[in-house]
Amino acid sequence: MAAPGYIENQLTAISDSTTQRVLKSVFRYLLANLRLGRATAGLEQNAASSGAPSENFGAGFFSFRTHAVANTEFTVPHNFGKPPYLLVPCIPLDQVNAGTPRLIVTRVADNNNVYLKSPDADQAGFVFLEG
Repeated sequence: MAAPGYIENQLTAISDSTTQRVLKSVFRYLLANLRLGRATAGLEQNAASSGAPSENFGAGFFSFRTHAVANTEFTVPHNFGKPPYLLVPCIPLDQVNAGTPRLIVTRVADNNNVYLKSPDADQAGFVFLEG
């Protein structure tokens, strides 16, 4: 996380005290309120969700279900229009029995899909994709 003191020190180079005060206030607010957000789609879904956007980042939450046959490739469609570069498995803590299947990348992600397999057959989960 960015250090507020560093940002505030850099803003001292601005000679206008009103601009300096407003920018310090904006940075304090941003640093205190950065959030990933919540994985909102239900784990009971059979198909991957279209993605719930992250609160503050260029990312989203996507639900998925592993293939019914273990270690068989499945896709997680996303709506970025470019390949995401990070996948973080998520466990929503407000859903009893939520879990995280083991995931293995089978192909490089593309503009439309993430390609995965899992030794855990027919299991639902969430991922956070950043693109």
